[in-house]
Amino acid sequence: MARIAARPAAMRVGAAGGRVGMFEVREEEDGLHFSVVSGGERIAVTRSRESADALVDALEDGWAAAFGGAVAQVRQHYPYDLLDPTPGPAEG
Repeated sequence: MARIAARPAAMRVGAAGGRVGMFEVREEEDGLHFSVVSGGERIAVTRSRESADALVDALEDGWAAAFGGAVAQVRQHYPYDLLDPTPGPAEG
């Protein structure tokens, strides 16, 4: 059974002011570390916690940059349609 290890970097504030935690690291009993998307899909396996944390940090930085670029592009083409460009959990 996998356990989710605490990662201080997952709590950092992104460029939009929201929490970035899209990705996380899970440590397996056999000592391997899985980098996963917050929904639980495994995207990489590493031998060390340090490399898993580095990958997750890079993914979070890339996500923040891609999201910012996508918001800018949508605003350029649809300036009045984007009501809340803040990443976070959907309400409903």
